[in-house]
Amino acid sequence: MGIGSGHVRVALGFGGGLELVVKGRQQSVQANVPVEEQGEADVSMRAVVAYVRDQLVEKPEMFAKDEGVRPGVLVLLNDCDWELDGTLDARVSDGDSVTFISTLHGG
Repeated sequence: MGIGSGHVRVALGFGGGLELVVKGRQQSVQANVPVEEQGEADVSMRAVVAYVRDQLVEKPEMFAKDEGVRPGVLVLLNDCDWELDGTLDARVSDGDSVTFISTLHGG
């Protein structure tokens, strides 16, 4: 999709138990995330997290906290820790992948 389409196509992955709170218990989803401003070719991670929270997760409280993700959720943008790219302000382009992995487990 990309520039002019109004959406950015993102490959989303869920692991470590987070797939259990995704509708249909899917481990991977191809998503069309709406751009934040008309004419943009990418979106922020803030928009990706909001899309997942609002469109894909059955129990948002188990995934999100405020604008971000809950503590204990590792987020990878193109297999790189999102903290190295600016967390919520990191830019996501058409064809990028974002993976959410829960690092917290009961026991």
